[in-house]
Amino acid sequence: MQNMTFIKHPRLYFLIDGIGAFFSFSVLMFLVAPFESFFGMPKESVYILGSIALSLAIYSLSCSAINMTRWKIFLRIIAILNTIYVFVSLSFMIKHWEHLRMFGYLYFISEKIVVLSLAGLEWKLSGKEKD
Repeated sequence: MQNMTFIKHPRLYFLIDGIGAFFSFSVLMFLVAPFESFFGMPKESVYILGSIALSLAIYSLSCSAINMTRWKIFLRIIAILNTIYVFVSLSFMIKHWEHLRMFGYLYFISEKIVVLSLAGLEWKLSGKEKD
């Protein structure tokens, strides 16, 4: 029954995704990048991830502001983009694995779990029969 609320208001998906992406951007830019020695991820990589997160936030928040009839395709697009973000971030983690610190591992792994869970839900909902 809870999914019915979301189906009636699909703009909520985009709003939640956009807020989450903006939160990731903020954490990356204002916490992880300035404290590189604490997290272990080089600033250059953090800036790339932050830029991607901001782009995803703009996309999702824009979709949440528009009253669209064919929202499923846009939800599927953000699910794909979120999955790509996870793989890009994982590639940075692998590249810098030896330099990551405990808090770097914790942040990046937990972020991947959250983003992949959200992308999976978005993918599932974008494939539902009824709009």
